[in-house]
Amino acid sequence: MKRNYLVCAIFILAMGCSEKDSNVNVGQDQDSVFESQVRTIDNAEEIEQTLDDAAAKQRQAIDEQGK
Repeated sequence: MKRNYLVCAIFILAMGCSEKDSNVNVGQDQDSVFESQVRTIDNAEEIEQTLDDAAAKQRQAIDEQGK
């Protein structure tokens, strides 16, 4: 009976020390969390560029009218 407990204990320890890494998905979860924030920043930069272009066109139109 003690031998069965010993075999079970060794089996459980061997399974706990296996090379399978349960933290593999942690990095992927963090990427998905930050991915939406990165997309938001990229979108804001595109909008800023659009607004800058529109302001430049407006300045150019005002300058042409003033001449």
